[in-house]
Amino acid sequence: MIRINLLGEKEDRTAIYVLQLASCGLVLALAAGACLYFHMGQAAEMDKLTKRKAALDIRVQDLREQTKAVDLLEKNKTLLSEKLVTIAKLKAKKQGPVRVLDELTRSVPERAWLTAVNQKGEEIGFKGIALDNQTVAQFMEKLKESKYFHNEDLRVSKQYVKDRVKLQQFDVMAKLTSMLLLEADAAKNAEKEREKVSGEGPK
Repeated sequence: MIRINLLGEKEDRTAIYVLQLASCGLVLALAAGACLYFHMGQAAEMDKLTKRKAALDIRVQDLREQTKAVDLLEKNKTLLSEKLVTIAKLKAKKQGPVRVLDELTRSVPERAWLTAVNQKGEEIGFKGIALDNQTVAQFMEKLKESKYFHNEDLRVSKQYVKDRVKLQQFDVMAKLTSMLLLEADAAKNAEKEREKVSGEGPK
């Protein structure tokens, strides 16, 4: 059916305009909400990455400090080795210090550094620094296995912090085995070897 407006009245389109405005407002609100959500997500991710970068920067600085500390300990180790060689030469006639020094060098683990070696009679003391307790334990085990030392005693083992690097400081006392006893044992072993070889030879 076709309707004809014979009265000449204008059609009221207010409701349509209101609906259109409401639709536009809703679309704009949704767009603004999406933009805000995206912005907040990006801000949170940026904050997360910033904190991670700060943590990594601190870690890198710590590693640099540890490297400096290890380099310093290596230099001290070299200087001490030179001093030990000098002491060994001066005491060449007392209990074979050259052999003792050689044995001591093999007993010190890679991650440990001696800072002082003192001898008084048959007692000898070692002071040094290691990276951890396990390294100190390895040093003690090596001393126990050596024929040149006995009665090993760990006097001090405590944490030592240098340039923000945690290290282990230790103080060990031991007794030197008499060179006369070592030479006597060596002679006995040599004699046993000779007897063994003679016994296995043709009769």
